[in-house]
Amino acid sequence: MCREPIRFELSSLTPPPLEDSVIYTPTEEMLRLQAKMTAMYERQRANGGIIDVEAEKNKFLLTNDVSIYST
Repeated sequence: MCREPIRFELSSLTPPPLEDSVIYTPTEEMLRLQAKMTAMYERQRANGGIIDVEAEKNKFLLTNDVSIYST
């Protein structure tokens, strides 16, 4: 049974054609929510609540590059 040939029509496996794209227009409620979330994000960032992943990744990175210490 596992060596049974598979028969299919390729046209039945292709995705259907894309319809006209839908243009998203946010509602007033969504705009208010976005403004509220933006204010919350900025407040958290100002209080140190947002972690910069790239900065944390290199926080304890030791290098032997002396050019960063010379002026």
